[in-house]
Amino acid sequence: MRSLAVVTKHTWSTSPGASNESEVTVSHYLGSLIPQSAARSARLVRGHWGGCEIRNHWVRDVLFKEDGNLAVMRCAVIALKTRHASHLS
Repeated sequence: MRSLAVVTKHTWSTSPGASNESEVTVSHYLGSLIPQSAARSARLVRGHWGGCEIRNHWVRDVLFKEDGNLAVMRCAVIALKTRHASHLS
C-alpha cells in the first residue's frame, strides 16, 4: 500500500417532500500508486466505481436478474469477455 484516499460524499434526496438534510458517507480507498493530487485520486475513484457499476453490476442485476448463486461464474464470464472480446456488445 502506497496511498490512502478518504472520500466524503454528501447525498440529498430528490423525492418530493424529502428533508433538506444530506446523508454523509465516508469511504476509504487503498492504492498501490504513489500519492498525487486529490483531483487525480477523485478521477481514479470515479472511474473505478463508474466502471464497476456500468460494466458489471448493472449487467448482473438487470440483464441476468442475478441473486447470488451464479455470481462468481457470471463475473468470470464477463471478465473473460471484456479481456478477450471487448469489441462485442
